[in-house]
Amino acid sequence: MKIVEDFSFLLPNGQAFLVVKVKNAMKIKPMNIEDLTIKDARALVALFGNQTPNENPFKIGANYFLRTVTHHHTGRLVQVTQTELVLEDAAWIADDGRFSDALKKCEFGEVEPFPKGRVIIGRGSLIDAVEIDKVPMSQK
Repeated sequence: MKIVEDFSFLLPNGQAFLVVKVKNAMKIKPMNIEDLTIKDARALVALFGNQTPNENPFKIGANYFLRTVTHHHTGRLVQVTQTELVLEDAAWIADDGRFSDALKKCEFGEVEPFPKGRVIIGRGSLIDAVEIDKVPMSQK
């Protein structure tokens, strides 16, 4: 974490600290969040203000192959929330076969399509995601 002398900062657990320079040594003291000054707030905005919480690398409308901690899925991405990915034309890929070939050709060893509608996948379970040209729609 970048620390600037004489300013307050927050840790992810919500604790606030004041960093002050005393005789060329940094001292860190716990502080009350209610005691933040305008200077402290400006320093926090400068440090954390460029982050966009809803920014993500996904493309709405793109076809994806998703690996989660327990399953593999394909589908067309229709929505991204803070905690979920929403797919349509989705399928559970029980066997992806030769991985590289499967992604290039969009041909998988065993495919179990979901019924029509939306499938919601928790982003916390996501291992990786890759765009693919088409999604398999037939059971195999």
